[in-house]
This record gives sequence, structure tokens and C-alpha cells, in this order.
Amino acid sequence: MTSSGDITIRISHDATEACLLVPPGCDRALLSPSSLLMLVQQAGVALTPQVRQAIGAIRPDTAQASPIVIARAIPPTPGTNGRLEWAEGYAPDAPPSTPESGSGSVDHHAGRRYLHVRAGDVVGTLHPPTEGIDGCDVRGNAIRATPGRAAAVRLHASLSVDPDGRVIAQREGVLTLRDGEVEVSQALEINGPVDFSSGNIDFAGDVYISGGVRAGFRVKAGRALRVGGLAEASAIECAGDFDAPGGMAGDGRGTLEVGGTARVAYLDAVSGTIKGDLFVERELIACRLAVGGSVRSPAGTVLGGTLALASSLDVRVLGSEAGTPTVVRLGDLPMDRAALAGAMRRVTAARARLARCTEEELMLRVNPRPCAAEKERLTEVAYELSEIRRAIVAAEADLAQLEALYRGRPRPSIVVHHTIHAGVSLHVDASIAVFSRAVRGPLHIETDASGALLCRIGSGPSRPLADLARVTTLPAPAATPESPSTARLAA
Repeated sequence: MTSSGDITIRISHDATEACLLVPPGCDRALLSPSSLLMLVQQAGVALTPQVRQAIGAIRPDTAQASPIVIARAIPPTPGTNGRLEWAEGYAPDAPPSTPESGSGSVDHHAGRRYLHVRAGDVVGTLHPPTEGIDGCDVRGNAIRATPGRAAAVRLHASLSVDPDGRVIAQREGVLTLRDGEVEVSQALEINGPVDFSSGNIDFAGDVYISGGVRAGFRVKAGRALRVGGLAEASAIECAGDFDAPGGMAGDGRGTLEVGGTARVAYLDAVSGTIKGDLFVERELIACRLAVGGSVRSPAGTVLGGTLALASSLDVRVLGSEAGTPTVVRLGDLPMDRAALAGAMRRVTAARARLARCTEEELMLRVNPRPCAAEKERLTEVAYELSEIRRAIVAAEADLAQLEALYRGRPRPSIVVHHTIHAGVSLHVDASIAVFSRAVRGPLHIETDASGALLCRIGSGPSRPLADLARVTTLPAPAATPESPSTARLAA
């Protein structure tokens, strides 16, 4: 505090304000601008234009209310925090919409939308923090600004930032934000079950679920899928391998579609298709399954339902003591027939298009003086012919590959380590074997070169399976345009 006579300059402890104290009855001559400026300068107040203006506003001949504020600090401007600004449509933390079902009601099973990105996609812009602008107290000393903090999110190595701050995906995957880190993820981890908290799952990469899948929910993975807990009556689909150590209880409504190999503890009342091998720890109960490879369950049971498989079956028990109808089909699978028939249809359709375009080209070429439209159409037909021939080559290659895979499969075989019970029927190619009594194993069933069913108990000699079961051989089906002929598949 500085005073001149009765007039005093008071500066706050934090130097953010300076006041002029003018007591009543003081000498008004001391309130002249020159006197006040000298007093202010002696007090250490910076003579800024604002201070000079405040002093110039004081009139010596006019009573002034005391105290009079003559200077205020200029507060600092804090820096702005860094932030990640998402490009339009790329915000992974955007709240999911609640879609409606076909009836117009809200679908509470619906899950979040996962943002698929490709390498090179710009998903946002990273704005760096700013330092802020320093302030100044009444003495002219700087008041340091608080710098902004770095962005609250971290970028995984799957994302890069260019000199302009653009955030660019370095690989293909799904953009995720978890625990403050942004990543282009090729795997989705669900910590817990798939239920109303997560909604249905539809992910382009691997999916790992630590819990189970509640009834009525759907899980779709573009690659491998693992469900750690019990999968209830749900719809499970994955393009890669499937692992379910908790098993699946389908209750007649559960479905399973696997593009690779499946490993399960058990399957109960589940229907679906497994394109690779199936490994079962305990049992298959009342399932309707088509397996493109083999089924391995040396300590397990196949009980009830229908099991169709392309290769071999290795199981401890088939059927049950109660005579539960259990059907096992080996060799010719519906999905194989469908794939072959589809490939043949594509070849046939392409050849029909080729014939039509070839005929049209000939008709156009016989005109010695074609008009402009005919010339243009001739060019178009030539291009179409080129594309059709390319399509025929690709379709015939697919058909040849499917037929080679079909022919190259080993002969179907069955190994039953303990018992085949009454009520079991085996469909192996064109033969059907029905068991009316239990047969103790270990039992090996296979076909000979002519397709006849043979069996071997333990290390004993091979003999016709007709010694143990009623065997019927069906006539070979006639070839149709919709299905490959038996002769062609056997060639």
C-alpha cells in the first residue's frame, strides 16, 4: 500500500486489482492526474492505457465514492484441450439407434453397429492442445496460462496421424473405442454374456465371448468365434472355426452355421451346418446336423436326431438303451449336392447366354450395310461374348474343383468304441443299415470297393454288416438337370 497525504493506493494480495482510497475531506489538489499518476507509479502499478483512462476520469472538484478501482489484471486465456474429431459416420462411441422390428415395435435384441473400415480410410482429425494466452497482473507481471491437456483418447498402432492431423486406418477391420483407446480391431471381445446389455453381435472379424449367449439372441462372426459359457436357444454363425467349451442347449430352436471346424462340449437339440470337422467332448442329443468333414467324439454319445457327415464318425455310443431313433448319414451330403448342382446351373446358364449372343452376333454381321445403332450393338455383343467366355471358364473351374473334392474324399467309415443300440439306422451312400438289437464294440464299419457295407468287431475279421443289422440297398437315382449324375460324380 502506497499513500500520499491521505490518499492511498491499495493492491490486492494477488495483484489482480489496484484501488485508490480517497478519505473524506482530503486535499483535492492531490487528485490531479499528474499527482495520481506519480502516486500510482510509486505504488508499482503498471501505467497501462486502461490505468491512465481510469485516472483521467477522476475529477478533483467532484466527490468520489471510495475506493476507486484504477487497475484490474488481464486474466489468462487457458489453452484448449486436444480432441479427436470424428469424420462423419465414423464415431464408434455414438449411441446406437434402437431399430424397430417388422411389426413396428422396438427390437430390444438389436446390437450396436460396428464400423467397418479399410486401410487408408480417414476416420477423423486429431486436434492438438493449445498453450493458451498469458495474462498480466496490475504490476505488469505475467500470469501464466494453463495449457490444454492432450486428447483424452489414445491411438492404437493400427491408426496413424499425418502432418495435417488426419487419423488414418492402417489396416482393415472394425473401428472400436475401448478404455480410452481407438483401434482398428480384427477381433471383438465381449466380457460377459450376449444378452440385452450387448444386443445381437454382427462382427466382421474374430469374436470372443467370455460368457454365454442367451436365448433369442444372434451372434455372427466374419471369422473365428469362441463362446466361453452356455449358448442357449440362439442363432450362432461364423465363417471360421467355432469353439464352445460351455456347449449349446438349443431347445429345438438353436441353430449353428460354421464355416470351419467346430469344437464343442455338447450340442442338445441344435440344427445347422458345419463345413469342417466336428469335435464333441460329451454328446450330440436330438440334433439335425450336416458336417462337411468328420465327427470325432471317442468319449461321447450320438443320441437321437439326424447326423449327416461326409467323412468318418468316431464315437463311443450310438443311440440309447431306450431305442431312441438315431439316424447317421455318411457320404452324400445335401450341401455337397447343392454346391455341385449350383455350379452346374451356372455353367449351363453361361453356355445358354453364349449361344444367344453368338447367334445375335451372326445376325448383325450378315448385314452388309449396318446402321450406327447396329454397329454400336455389335461392339456391345463382342464385349458381352468376352465376359461370358470368362464366366464360363471360372464356372467350369469351380465345378471341376468341387467334383475333384467330392471324388477325393476317403471312403466313409464308422468307429463305435462301446455300443450301437437298437433304433440306430446308418445311411452310407445307397445302403441303409437298421439295428434292431444292441451291438457291443469296438465296432468298425466301412465299405469295400463295390460299396458294400462291412464290419469288424475288435480285432476280428471283416464280415458283412448284414450279419448284425438289416441292410437295404436303394437303387441309384436318375440324373436330372438340377443334380449331378451318379456316373459323373463317380468318374
